[in-house]
Amino acid sequence: MFAKLNARDEEWQQLVRETPAKIRPAGQVWPVTVNRVTSDQSAVWLGLDAFVNSLSFDSQQLKNA
Repeated sequence: MFAKLNARDEEWQQLVRETPAKIRPAGQVWPVTVNRVTSDQSAVWLGLDAFVNSLSFDSQQLKNA
């Protein structure tokens, strides 16, 4: 069943939201956020995050470029 679904599919997103409710202990809330980011977008954002938050990042040098 899961092989036919992808992260942009509404049915898949509903399963992602419902599954924690089935397995979590009573009385607890596990918030779930689903977004439609593609793998390519995610890779770019992860790379940018690693670059900007690295110890060698120098914002002044970037401004002067």
